Amino acid sequence: MAQILESRCTCGFWEYFDSFFSGDGHEKSWERSELGYIRYEDNKAGISELAFRKTVFGTAHLWRERRFTSLLTCFSDELQAAIAEAGLRMPKKFYRMKEV
Repeated sequence: MAQILESRCTCGFWEYFDSFFSGDGHEKSWERSELGYIRYEDNKAGISELAFRKTVFGTAHLWRERRFTSLLTCFSDELQAAIAEAGLRMPKKFYRMKEV
């Protein structure tokens, strides 16, 4: 019989939004693929230039964006603060995005 040393959880995503905002001069950090998906620079400078519409993601705390070529997981400021307060670890790479 296996002994459980640690308890782990997994997360399924049911919240997928299309809140990416492509206007207002943010075009230098991303490009549209031939299939209409968005490719972005996977670094702090590139991700920090992406803008998302609050009117679409609303009060969600954890979601993924639909139109990106790679998985883009988004956290609300409130969820990030709760994770830090609980002493839990966040992903090594996470960057603030623009909200419009």
